Amino acid sequence: GISLANVSNYEQVKAAEARKQVALDIMTYHASSSTEEAKFLNRLAIPSALSLQLQSFSFTDVELEDIDTLTASIRMFHDLDLTKRFNLDHSTMCRWILTVKKNYRPEVLYHNWRHAFNVAQVMFSSLVNSGWWEGLGPITCLGLLVACLCHDLDHRGTNNSYQMATNSPLAKLYSTSTLERHH
Repeated sequence: GISLANVSNYEQVKAAEARKQVALDIMTYHASSSTEEAKFLNRLAIPSALSLQLQSFSFTDVELEDIDTLTASIRMFHDLDLTKRFNLDHSTMCRWILTVKKNYRPEVLYHNWRHAFNVAQVMFSSLVNSGWWEGLGPITCLGLLVACLCHDLDHRGTNNSYQMATNSPLAKLYSTSTLERHH
């Protein structure tokens, strides 16, 4: 009995240690956007979807600066009438979108903010061009845009096999589908 209890306690301690390591990593790396950043974004004009070609399936973000991707993201919420429908405060939206961007790791080559923005743009153009947004309703459309923007938050730029092979804190915490369960 005591041996089994000790094994169980040991497993619990190992899981707690892995959670602590992941939490420390997140706390040292991530944070909310600053009030100053949000105020700056809040003052910028939000360009039309047409001028950005957000509704186009041949859209490219190559010529956009990061700040332009932020305003374009806000434009998508406006054009689907989500800000009005859910009474989303513009200042709050600015702070939220900046915080989402900040929680993508800039050193990651693919699963980064630009990838998330592009996924959201494809969803936006699909919703608008197909008319799905009318049939799906505002709650689903809000969920889809948020999911697209947040789907790879804190991606490490590696795959599950790498996480397992290096015995990373994430692999210790999530033994299967490591990255999917993390973000």
